[in-house]
Amino acid sequence: MATFKILSIATALCLFGNAQAQFETDTADLLPVSSLPYTQSFVYRLITQEYLNNENGYFLDVSVDTQYLHFKRMEGERSFSMQRSKSDKRFVSLRRDTLMAIPLQLKFTQTGEVQELLNWKSFRDVFMANYSIQVRLGQKTSEEFEEAKNTLNNEGYVRRLVMEDINYLFSLHGDTFKADAEYIRLKTIRSPFSGNDYYFQGYLKFEKPLGTKNTVIFRAKNAAGEKEKPLLMEEAKAYLRKTVPAGEPVSEIHSVGLNSEQYYQYNAAQKRMIQVTLSDVVALDMSSRGNIRTFDLWDITE
Repeated sequence: MATFKILSIATALCLFGNAQAQFETDTADLLPVSSLPYTQSFVYRLITQEYLNNENGYFLDVSVDTQYLHFKRMEGERSFSMQRSKSDKRFVSLRRDTLMAIPLQLKFTQTGEVQELLNWKSFRDVFMANYSIQVRLGQKTSEEFEEAKNTLNNEGYVRRLVMEDINYLFSLHGDTFKADAEYIRLKTIRSPFSGNDYYFQGYLKFEKPLGTKNTVIFRAKNAAGEKEKPLLMEEAKAYLRKTVPAGEPVSEIHSVGLNSEQYYQYNAAQKRMIQVTLSDVVALDMSSRGNIRTFDLWDITE
């Protein structure tokens, strides 16, 4: 029986040229907070790397995209507008879909987490307009439209749909982490085959690179377990059946895997996340597809 292989975030980062550091065990508890909600503006550079490799480990496709996330203070305490730009110095539109073009209006907590997507209704209305078009075209029923309207009338749900990665960029702020502890954490993972949500168990821990004073590295990993893999297998088979023309044979799948890893580099003196990398990898038998997003703190105006 074939086995599946998933590239870890460490392996993937190494493949794309990032060096790995040596770590030491910390002895002090840590409460990461962010100073960014108290600045006038800040910019994160976002590099997205997507790859596809085959059973022999060869990369069949690699794509890299760079954009800059401009956060500018708005009226209101710890409130910012975020726009995606081609340039790090000024706003240059990416000219992408409607959702990407709408600025995110965010309010942060005192410790630096995202508290609220202030203009979530603007995104809700775009989703509902698309649903309305699908109903007119006969692609959705009126019952599905009503169900979507009820589901989308929720700030937290809409926020996750339109800015899930931005949530994770600031998600560790405000929690106290004990030294020498490995935390068991659940993470919501969306199936790439069906769009259904799964709650994968995983771990989170922090370390300090040798020779550094203020740098702290957080690592987390969540992966499909024995309960989730059979469900993902059925979804993968159903997905493949839909993509194969009628009458043609469907490739047999022996194994499936799905994992999500997160890497955070935090500066305790500056109280800022200097770099955050989010990696999601799905594997079918010996081939895998990965999506790596790296956020680098690029510029700050105090």
